[in-house]
Amino acid sequence: MEQPVGPARRTARARSFEVYARLMIVVLGCLAIVGVAGQEPAVRHLRVYLEQGRYYVDADVQLALTPAVREALHNGIGLVFEVRAEVKRENIMVPDSLVGKYRRRYWLEYRPLLERYVVTELGSGAVHTDLRLRDALAAIGRVRRWSLVEKDKLDPRHTYYVRVRGELLLSELPLPLQLHAYVRPSWWISTGWREVPLR
Repeated sequence: MEQPVGPARRTARARSFEVYARLMIVVLGCLAIVGVAGQEPAVRHLRVYLEQGRYYVDADVQLALTPAVREALHNGIGLVFEVRAEVKRENIMVPDSLVGKYRRRYWLEYRPLLERYVVTELGSGAVHTDLRLRDALAAIGRVRRWSLVEKDKLDPRHTYYVRVRGELLLSELPLPLQLHAYVRPSWWISTGWREVPLR
C-alpha cells in the first residue's frame, strides 16, 4: 500500500494533531470540572443534639462563589447569604408538616482599600473580617449551638427531623442585577437541603 507523500502526508499529520488537541481539551475540561465539583456548595457536617430539654444544631455549610458572583463582589456588589434550618414532622399524608423554621442572614462585602472581606450577621450586627474569601465564606457557614425547638413541644408519637440549607439570596441583590441573576445559573448558589432525624 502506498504511503501518502507531499501535501497529503502533511494533511494527515495536521488531522492527527487536531484530533490530539481536541482530546487534550476534553481531558483538561474534565479535570477542571472535577476540581470545581470538589468545591460545590454543600452542607458538609450536620449534628443535632439535646441539652436541657432543647434541641441545638451544629453545621458546616460550605459555600463557594462562581466567577460571575466573585466578580460582582469585587466590583462593589454586596451579597446576602441565608443559612436556614427547619424542623419537620414526618407525615406521608401531609408533605409540608413544618414545625419550626429558623434563619440567619449574613451580608458579605469586599473593601478594596483594606483588601478585606467583611461579614456582618444581620440579626445581631456582629462583624467579622478576613483576608481571604474562603475564610469569610467559612465564617458564614459555621453554625454552632443554634437553638431550635424545645423537646416538650414535640409529640412523642411522631417522628421529626431537622434539615439545613445555605444559599445566596437573589432577592436581596440590587433590582437591575436581580433580573440578570434569576436567569443565569451561575448566580444560583445553594447547598440544597441536608437532613437528620431528631432523637
